[in-house]
Amino acid sequence: MDKSSQGIAEASKSIIKTLLGTDQANPHDSLFRDDIFETTCRKVADKNEIRVIRDITPLIVLFAQLLATYGAAELDCLIESMNEGWNNSIPLTGTHPQPDYSVGFKREALTDDQLEKLSPFIGNFLAGDQSFFMATYMMYFPFLKCEVKGGATALDTADRQNAHSMTLSVRAVIEPFRVVKREDELNRRGMAFSVPHDHLLIRIYRHYAVIDGKDTKLPPSHPRIFLCCSGWEGEMDGIPLHEERIRYLDASTLQTDLSSYQPAAVSLGLRRS
Repeated sequence: MDKSSQGIAEASKSIIKTLLGTDQANPHDSLFRDDIFETTCRKVADKNEIRVIRDITPLIVLFAQLLATYGAAELDCLIESMNEGWNNSIPLTGTHPQPDYSVGFKREALTDDQLEKLSPFIGNFLAGDQSFFMATYMMYFPFLKCEVKGGATALDTADRQNAHSMTLSVRAVIEPFRVVKREDELNRRGMAFSVPHDHLLIRIYRHYAVIDGKDTKLPPSHPRIFLCCSGWEGEMDGIPLHEERIRYLDASTLQTDLSSYQPAAVSLGLRRS
């Protein structure tokens, strides 16, 4: 699929610029400290994914639940998974995504009314029933995903993995809006992030959908690319993203009878190597 001629909406571009343009304090007492950063990068070169995840990932994609533990109370509604299969999702292919790291919403982030209206489509999630709205049995509406590669493994593989799982994430938001005929509000709006990286390069993608009636396409987006060993480039501030995402989950999107719910087909955009 070709890139959309219109691209992402201006409002979403503004959010991206804010996230990328906000000054961030350098982390203290970490492997990214100025005097040991080059040594850190040298030691993870040609190492496997587990080593890169241990040394590099926590300072590229800050872990939401750790931030909440350190006092970011607005992130308490989020839940993480690491190397867990999205077995409660309905996949596009025969294989469920299994991201190295992902973030979504806890069950407690939804109101009782929202859960009641979603329950016919969630089923017995503890028994493994699959849904458009869940990733794992504890995670609803996943919106951030990270894939890590080590050694000679190409990041293009991570891009393809992210394209699959982020299509499920965007679809999870669109479907409730489609039921109440408000899907146009999400047209070309960024609804998820993915961050593939290795020990050298970081790519940040903002995923969006082009909605034309019943036709929904997810065109490939161009990433913002950072050279990891050029120094600390700042964190992705989760608060604006969190606030935007909560707005999508407003109860008014579910104030309707969902008995006639019929999910629309979604066309996945993959970047050719």
